[in-house]
Amino acid sequence: MASGLSYAYLNTACVTDPVLADVSTARAWYAERGLPWGMIVPSGSPWPHGRRLLSQRLMAATPACFSGTPAPAGLILRRAGADDIETVVAVDNNAFGSDPAAARAWLGPLCRLDELRVVIGALDGEAVAGGYSTICDGAAGESLYIGGIGVVQKARRKGIAAALVSWLVGLGFGAGACFAHLQTDSVNAARLYRKLGFREFDGIDIYAPE
Repeated sequence: MASGLSYAYLNTACVTDPVLADVSTARAWYAERGLPWGMIVPSGSPWPHGRRLLSQRLMAATPACFSGTPAPAGLILRRAGADDIETVVAVDNNAFGSDPAAARAWLGPLCRLDELRVVIGALDGEAVAGGYSTICDGAAGESLYIGGIGVVQKARRKGIAAALVSWLVGLGFGAGACFAHLQTDSVNAARLYRKLGFREFDGIDIYAPE
């Protein structure tokens, strides 16, 4: 896939079989588009074609095992739109330490797409959390992908992330998704998702090409 943005982690070739992967074709494909790129391989797979950047857990939950949580007092969750882009970027920057330009380039278009649901969480009128979800219909059936869940530092440990995820997953299951899935490299985030009923499956390793 290619986002068209000049960040390798937003342009990734997904490898399902490391033995059969055609790296030269992938390299040429990205070169034609003038984009930096990376490779996603099954966790622990031998991969001699670059250096490992990070590993991520893959987690999923079905409606039967998901256990949502209510929003804490004072928290208002709402869908973000094009007018909220700078607010979404500011939350992302505080929560993840992201580069504002990169966050704006990635999150700005998401706020304009009807197919995605970008959410803002406000506590006592101040934006303190964000994230997004989208429903996909692939080989596994209708599924809900959850991404970008972040809470600004001063508002953590109040149950906000759990409430935000619960809100997005509830809407996704209500729209027909048969399971929700996400990925994370954070031990604390994985612990929170397990409490909500997510189970961990084989993860992924992300590599930068040689």
